[in-house]
Amino acid sequence: MKNLIPVVGYDAVWHQDIKVASDDWYQWLESVPSFRYQCVDGSFTARKYGNYWNAYRKRFSKLRCEYLGRTQDLTLDRLLAVSKTLDQPDWDYWMSKAERKRSKA
Repeated sequence: MKNLIPVVGYDAVWHQDIKVASDDWYQWLESVPSFRYQCVDGSFTARKYGNYWNAYRKRFSKLRCEYLGRTQDLTLDRLLAVSKTLDQPDWDYWMSKAERKRSKA
């Protein structure tokens, strides 16, 4: 049987009484390796790597990846911001990603 990825719909874990950014939320994040986030601004799959999370979304056959942050950084505002970033049109997304790389250098 295929493992199902839990879904977070906007501000809560579906089919569970867990609100994003609550104590239960952070405890739940420690127990799962990934989850699917969905809201009106877009969606992504979040995957945990040690202490931090990345968000992934495939758009027009190209995989996009954004750093979400450490577990304690996964607030509703952060999830919404990354969802909007990953949902940008191709040109805007790739140009903003290149600009962010340049500003870090």
